[in-house]
Amino acid sequence: SPTNSGAPNGGNFIVLAADGSGSPIIQITFPGTSAPTTASYTITSGTPTGNQCGFILSDAGSYTAASGVVNVTAAASPGNTATFSGILCSGTGSPHSVSGTIKY
Repeated sequence: SPTNSGAPNGGNFIVLAADGSGSPIIQITFPGTSAPTTASYTITSGTPTGNQCGFILSDAGSYTAASGVVNVTAAASPGNTATFSGILCSGTGSPHSVSGTIKY
């Protein structure tokens, strides 16, 4: 079954989601060690600050998004959600377009 989590790691807050086989994995990195508040976060390929986040898709390679928006709705865990649509991830193979909602 799919797995998901949200936790502080290395000075950032990391949201992870994987399908039942463990791949692909989506990793969204938010600045700070607290769960992100309700807001729209602009995807950056650099180190996220303020209302920015990082977005990586791992599936037989690593694919990074450089633009797009992740919409976060904050609630008591595990009721937080991160929603995204049409995020273009480029990397070691053909680009992938990723859409979905992660609950953490």
